[in-house]
Amino acid sequence: MSNTERLSSKIKQRDFKLNALLELTEAINANSSEQDLIFQFQNIVQTHLGIEKLALFVKREDWQCLLQYGDMNVSEFVIPTDDFFHTNKGVALSEDASHESYDVVVPVLHNNQPLAIALAGDNAEDARGMSPTVKHMRFLQTLTSVLSVALENKRLLTNLVQQERLKKELELAAEMQQLLLPNHFPDTAVWNVQGIYRAHQQVGGDYYDVFQISPEEWVFCLGDVSGKGMPAAFLMSNFQAYVRNAFEEKRPDLVSLANKLNKRVWDAVQGEKFITFFLAVYNSKIQELEYVNCGHNAPVFKTASEFKHFGATSIGLGMLPELPRVSAVEEKINSGDVLLGYTDGLVEVNNAEGDYFEIEGIERNMKGSHAKDVCLSVENAANVFRGECLFNDDVAILAICWK
Repeated sequence: MSNTERLSSKIKQRDFKLNALLELTEAINANSSEQDLIFQFQNIVQTHLGIEKLALFVKREDWQCLLQYGDMNVSEFVIPTDDFFHTNKGVALSEDASHESYDVVVPVLHNNQPLAIALAGDNAEDARGMSPTVKHMRFLQTLTSVLSVALENKRLLTNLVQQERLKKELELAAEMQQLLLPNHFPDTAVWNVQGIYRAHQQVGGDYYDVFQISPEEWVFCLGDVSGKGMPAAFLMSNFQAYVRNAFEEKRPDLVSLANKLNKRVWDAVQGEKFITFFLAVYNSKIQELEYVNCGHNAPVFKTASEFKHFGATSIGLGMLPELPRVSAVEEKINSGDVLLGYTDGLVEVNNAEGDYFEIEGIERNMKGSHAKDVCLSVENAANVFRGECLFNDDVAILAICWK
């Protein structure tokens, strides 16, 4: 081959590489799919460069092989340590005699961290005795780096979009959950009520409710779904709607209602989740409170002379297809009595020493003559107690004060 022909061949080869790199870059900018980018990469190195076998590994959560073609045996290939990537920042000729299926190793660093590694080789040398893989290894390095970084950026962008979508969904769910909570509380000449809800995440599975069912009767609810996040929040919102609907026509028997609620929860989740639930009906005419407690933390009832605990009268809803036992309890109400219900996130507040707030922390801080003051007193005490420690769970507090 004359010098002119040799020069012309080099120019053509250079032009091809520039065009190939441009086309790959344009495909990246056009947001082509991962599959299309890998196909284009393979077409360049296999069809046009003549590299007969290649494998490409990229680092995701774990190392994954995204491309493998030709007689390339990589089943036992072990990804090198980080030191290899930092030591061999270019193309390394294979020195592993146990892997004769590849000739060069192309490590790729991104932000000084291992990102990808390509193995390439040929079945036979060309007529001039130089392997196409060796001949084009610098360009192979460039292509591999461009592709690997593009795939990583695409993955990060996809994750970012998904996170933003999830964030919006969580914000919407949190707004919907707030709409389900009472936005005003009764404050009569005889009694008043107040609730506080602090979600551990944007949405949670705790809830409380207060609603009137007759001129003399009010319903107080407090519940907690096992688990956290959106599944718990959606289950609780459906449950809350069912509870309210159960009181639409007439005041139901609380024991019968507990059994119906249990069936409802069981049918919905088949034992995968359960709901602890405290339900009370207060009759202002006869000054009496009737309640059922389905596995919920015992509300604290403060009288002039003692503290009582309204403990469980059944197991949590949805634990079993049928409640093994359930009963209702009636409690006479007197002036000055205070009832405070809560979810387990309150008593499980811990401090740096590993101590827990517990029910004694509630009893010590049920201060004030108005339900709002009682709620804030208990919440502020829990915040002081935990110091710099974070809440471990959602916290719901519902207080009722009788004047």
